[in-house]
Parts: sequence; structure tokens; C-alpha cells
Amino acid sequence: MESSSDSDDDSITARRYKRIAWCVVLAGLLTILVGLPQVPVLLHYHQPLGFAATPDSPGILGQAELKTFFPAFAAGAEAPVVLLIRGRNGKVLTKEVEEFTARIERALTDPRAEPLHPLLLGLYASNRLGSLKLPSDLVRRKLLSKDQRSTLLVLLPTSFPSFATFREKGVNRTVFAPWLYRKQLMEFLHEMLLDGPADAEVLLTGNPVIEYERFFDRSIELLLRAELCVLPFTTMIFIWLVREVRLLVFPPLVLLCSLALSAACSVPLAKWTPLSPDVPPAMISVLLAFSLDYSLFILSRFMENHSKGVEREENAKILVCETGHTIVVSGILIAIAFFGAFALPERNLHSAGQVLGITVVCCMLVNIALSPSLLLLFGWRFVETESPDSESEREALMGKETGLLGLSGSEGETLGEEAFAKHKNWFRFMRLIERCPRGAVCLVFLIFLPLTWQLPKLHGTADIYAALPRDMPSVLAMRELAREFPGGQFDPYFVVLTGDTLISEEGYKAMLQLCGMLQNVGVDSILGPVYLLDRSVDWQTSQRWQSVLAPSEIHQTYRTVMASHVNGSAVLLEAFTDFLPRGSKGASWVRAVRQGLEIWQGEHPQFTASLSGGATLMVDAQDTVMQAVPLYLLICISLITLVVFGIFRSLLLPLRLAFALLFTLAATFGTAVVFYQTPLLHGLFPWLANYDGLCYEIVPMAVCIAIALGLDYDIFLVSRIVEFRKEGFNDPTSIVLGVANTGGIISGAGAIMALAFSGLFFSPKLLHQQFAFLLVTSVLLDTFVVRTILVPAMMLSAGDYNWWPRQMPHSRKRGPQLMAVTDAAQSKGG
Repeated sequence: MESSSDSDDDSITARRYKRIAWCVVLAGLLTILVGLPQVPVLLHYHQPLGFAATPDSPGILGQAELKTFFPAFAAGAEAPVVLLIRGRNGKVLTKEVEEFTARIERALTDPRAEPLHPLLLGLYASNRLGSLKLPSDLVRRKLLSKDQRSTLLVLLPTSFPSFATFREKGVNRTVFAPWLYRKQLMEFLHEMLLDGPADAEVLLTGNPVIEYERFFDRSIELLLRAELCVLPFTTMIFIWLVREVRLLVFPPLVLLCSLALSAACSVPLAKWTPLSPDVPPAMISVLLAFSLDYSLFILSRFMENHSKGVEREENAKILVCETGHTIVVSGILIAIAFFGAFALPERNLHSAGQVLGITVVCCMLVNIALSPSLLLLFGWRFVETESPDSESEREALMGKETGLLGLSGSEGETLGEEAFAKHKNWFRFMRLIERCPRGAVCLVFLIFLPLTWQLPKLHGTADIYAALPRDMPSVLAMRELAREFPGGQFDPYFVVLTGDTLISEEGYKAMLQLCGMLQNVGVDSILGPVYLLDRSVDWQTSQRWQSVLAPSEIHQTYRTVMASHVNGSAVLLEAFTDFLPRGSKGASWVRAVRQGLEIWQGEHPQFTASLSGGATLMVDAQDTVMQAVPLYLLICISLITLVVFGIFRSLLLPLRLAFALLFTLAATFGTAVVFYQTPLLHGLFPWLANYDGLCYEIVPMAVCIAIALGLDYDIFLVSRIVEFRKEGFNDPTSIVLGVANTGGIISGAGAIMALAFSGLFFSPKLLHQQFAFLLVTSVLLDTFVVRTILVPAMMLSAGDYNWWPRQMPHSRKRGPQLMAVTDAAQSKGG
């Protein structure tokens, strides 16, 4: 019989636990009150940021050359605004289109457009570039579609003020001008479109229009609604796994507290380091995924302990010490994966890694502190009280459990039947794997070999349109324009050539050779001293056209080109591509041209050449990021291996963990190659034909989160195996029991995680959709293949050696009859 002193000690311990729990709950409520107002601040504290190239990258150097020798072209490289006019029922050569063009040309003196001194090019415009009037046949050829059902109006700003001064409340104020003038120009054009031609449709596009519309991106709101839509499905999974509906009041409280704490910690960081619009959606998805997963781990263990009759205080202690330990290990390793983004030379990835790392740490802290406290104080009110109360009944249950795990006889058979009834599907599954673990490993590799074999074909894309909503009006208009006109005729690439003898017969031959290379790579036209769009100019022709004996029109045109495209020893060539220069083909074109320029410079060492414009900076940023991914993987996997070895004291375990992670990554990205680099899904999603490859921006973060997710499930599984191993069971028995006890939880957690990230599928940005695809694929692979088949089979096939350190208890409970007991239960229960 228990002594009164022991009872008093237990009572004091219980009161102490409750006091600590009340303090934690009050701190959680205070965090919610203080942190929740910071959530909308964080969601709106961002700005459109492009991935920056390094200062010594070819694109930056080429841009510097362009600014040095041809500053006017550098300032106006992205300036043209294009109006695509399409006839509703026929051709656009109508009186209405002519009158619409005249109205716009007269209105260019409007104060909202006049500071930019724009020129207007079009079929019915004056088409004057200074003193030069463009030939009508050239205008017709470039601005009218072949079927005459579409035409273009091009608004070309020629002045680019850096600052604007205006008077406000009697005080002169000076502001940065580009955004202000762009905003005013867009308002002016939208006003003009209200009175467009009745028989035609007018679409507004161009790089300035796209950049303007990016500031009104509502992707975050759409993603938040999508995340709310998946919450009912995650609730159903919770009900299925926890079996106690009333306990579901706790996960939302824990989620709110995690969200408030994450926002409170991230807002100061966001004020210090600007966030891109893609970080808050990723943060919300990570928050939902890990907070719900950790809540599921806590609640399932709470119900398991409750079913064994464990006292409330002891139950809370187990949740903190056992499940809490698992969550802490998981959170530390996941935080390493996120904070490892510092190894990537890109500030956007730095800020994303910091925010997501902070989010995971907050989820970890809240779940190991608040969840057990809530369950200790209120959990017993929300569960059935059918668990045995007497000490003798609890001892009997614990004895029966021991019988299942290692003892023979009727006691082991009795609990074997009970355990089989609870986890019968997992026991059957593990029976198959235990019979031939090496065969299971080989089968998994054979099944996924076609996917992993695709990994070398993976390539990133520097497609700017993949990071924009595909339903953005200016993007849709740009796609329409590229179908009927050369996509790059108003967004050229610039090749700056330098050399003292460029303007000579030798120089012209070298430049014509370079233009031939450009045409082989793929251009629609070239403008410069040696090419007038689609007509080549050799040295003799150049001299003839510059003489006064040449026809006046060609003489004036060529002299104008020479004046604008030659500056001392520097020559400018504008290359107009027949595809969208910032689209899916831009990166491969840039790399091919750079390779051609290297060969050309090798043949003509007296000249130098640099490329800028279009996708050049994106390609440089892509190369910078992708070259750092192997270093990031090396750092993360090394740190993770050291932490796992330090915690579990096992040599083989971190190696097996790294191997499983690499398998998941290979299979995930191999699947992405099939989906995004082949026409497999073009029948269901025709718009995918506009893209090719994975957005390079998501690859590092997708790798980071895929590693984090794999660690989450692996640590949960291994921690349960270690618990059984510490009780003295041999490796095979511990592995079987660990998988049987965690298989359902890991499957449910994986389903919740996949649902949490699936909200990104509803984003109009391909970047978000590919991000969701990679994350959901890696989660499903980890949940239903790696952690339930590959990992147990690898551990079982390794035998009974070297998994654990020598300090681990000797295998007293061999459990050889474990499968026999479940077989007997199966034969009795069916």
C-alpha cells in the first residue's frame, strides 16, 4: 500500500506541474494577443524582388558596358509600351483604328505622359524618330500581322527623369520618379482605352506594364483562401487518427499561438531585410504543415498513454520527455535545413530561410510547451474515462504489453491479439517486409528507377513569366503578341563591341561573322552598322550609303543608325529575337550566344564583346544560385549527420538517413522532369506548353523543405524504434514495433502535410505550383515509400549490428515469437 509521504510528494509534484502549465497557457494567450496583430503587417511587408546577379557576372559587366558607351539605350531598354489591337470581326485597317491612333497621338501632351516625351509608332501614326521618318513599308511589315487582323501601337518614352518635384501643402517635395511616372502613364493609357475603337479589342502590354501590374499581385490572398479550404480535410484526418473529436479544440489554439509567435519574430526581420511576395505564402504553408504535424504527434501519444491508464501528470511528463524530445530533434534538424540557406549567395533565399527557420522553431517551442500544458489542465475533460483507475489494472495492462513484446505463453498471445487488432494492417505489412527486406529495397529502386533516371535531364529556367500570375492581363497580352509578331522586336538584346578597327573593312567582316552566328542561334532581325533589321551591310555598301550620292531616304536612315549605334571605338548591335526574350527560351539563347561570343573573340582577339538585356541577369542569378546548391546540400547533410550521431550515438543511422534523403530528392526531381519538361500534361493543361523546366528560384528552397520533411518523419520513426530498443528488444523487433506504432501517424501526418502545401496549387503562378508539386511529391514519397518501406527494409536487411552504440541495453527481449503471436491473432480474428 502506498505510504502517505509518497502520496504527499505526488500531490506536490502534481500541483507544481499544474502551476507550470498555467504559466505556459497564460504566456501562450499573451503571445496570441500581442503577435496576431503582426500577422497582417508581415503579409503586406514585402516588395517585388528579383534575384540579383553577382557584381562580376557577365550580365552586370555587359550592362555596365552598355551604360558607359550607349546610356540612352541602357535607360530605355525596358521602356516601350505596346498596345495590341485585334479586329473583332475582320481586319484592323479601319477608320476607327485610325481615329483611335490620332486621339492617342494628340493626347501625348497630357501632363501624365509629357514628362517622358514619348514617341508613337503605328500604322496610322506619324512614325518620326527625331528628323527621321520610318519607311511605311517597314512599319507595315513590323506592326501589321500577316492576316491584317492585328496591329501594334508602340509608345516609346525618350526621357527618363530620375526624380520629380511637386508642391504639397506649400512645400516642394522631391520623390523617386520612375515609379511615379510609370503609374501616371498607366493611368493615362487606361483612360484612353475606355474610348477604344468599337470594332477592335485593345490589349496593353510591355515590360513597364508588367512591372506596374506586379504591384497589384493578389496571390497571397488567393493562397490564404486555398489554405483555409484544406483545413476541413486535415480535420477529418485528425478525427480518424486521434479518435476523440473534442480534443480537436487544441490544435487551432496551438496553431494560432505558433502563427502569432512566428509573426512577432519575423516582422522585425522583414523590416531589416525586405521579403519577396513568395515568402509569406511559403511561411503560412510551413506553419500549417509543421504545427499540425507536431500537434498530431502530441495528441496521438496522449491518447495512446491514456488508453494504457497513465496518470495525467505522468502522461504530460511522457509527452514532454519522449514526444517532446522527438519534436525538438526534428525541429533542430529542420531549422538547420532552413538556416542553411545562408550558404546560398542570394539575399532573397537568405530572408526566406530565416523566416521559415524561425517559423519551424516557433512551432517546435509552442508544441512542446503549450500542447502538453493544455492537455494536462483540460485534456482529461475531453476524453472518455474508460481507462482503468486502479494500480493493479494498470500493472496488468503493462504486463500484457510486455508479453506481446518479448514473452511467450498465454499472456503474450492475449496481448498479441489486442495489438494485432489495433495495428493489424501494419503488422501484416511488416510481416511481408521482414520475410525479404533486401528484396523490398531492390523492388523500390526498380520501381523508381525510371524517375530517378530522369534527374540528369533536369534544368532550371530563367523565365520571368513563371514568377508572374499567368492570368495577369499584361502577361496574357504578351503571349498573344508573341503568337502573331516576333516576341522580341520591342525588347532587344544588346551586343556591345569594342575595338579600334571596328569601323573598317576588317571590322565589318568580323561583325558580319558575328551576326551570322546570332542568326544561327535564332534572331528575327539585327540593327546596327552591319545590319539594317533584315538587310546586311558590308563595308563597300556602308561607304556608298554614307556618301551624298546615295538615295536620300537610305542615306538619312543609315546615318541615323551610325550616329546612335557607334560611339568612338564601340559599336552596338541590337538583336531582336523571334521569341519572348525573357521567356522559357531566353536562358538557352543567352548561353548559346555567350558561347558563340567566346569563340568569336578567340578568332578576333583585337575585339571584345559583351551581351546584356533580356534574360542575361536572370541567367547569371540562376547560375549563381544553382552552383551553390551542392555546397548547401553538403553543409546541411554534414550538420544533420553530426547532430543525429550526437543524439542517437549511431554511425550507420546518419548515413542511412542521408541516403534516404538523397533517394527522395532524386525521385522527386525526376518526377518533376517528367511533368514539366515533357508534353505529358499538355493535354490537360495547355498553358504548360508556354514553359519549360523548373523555376530555378524554387529549387534551393524545395530541396531545403524536402530535406526538412524527410527529417521530420524519419526522426519520429527512429525515436519510437529507439524507445523500444532502450527497453532491451532486439533490432528487428524494435523496428517492427516502431513501424507498427507510427505507421498510421506518419501516414496521416504526411497526408496533412501534403494538404497544407496543396494550397499552392491554386496560385496563378507557375513558380508556386511547381513549388507545391515538389513539396507534395516529396511528402508522399517520404510517407508512403521511404519511411514505411525503404527505411524499415534497409534497417532489417542490415541485421542486428552497429545500428546503436555499445551503451544501448543488451537485447534481453528477443521477441522471436512476435510474428507467431500476430499470426495466431490473425487466424482467430480473420
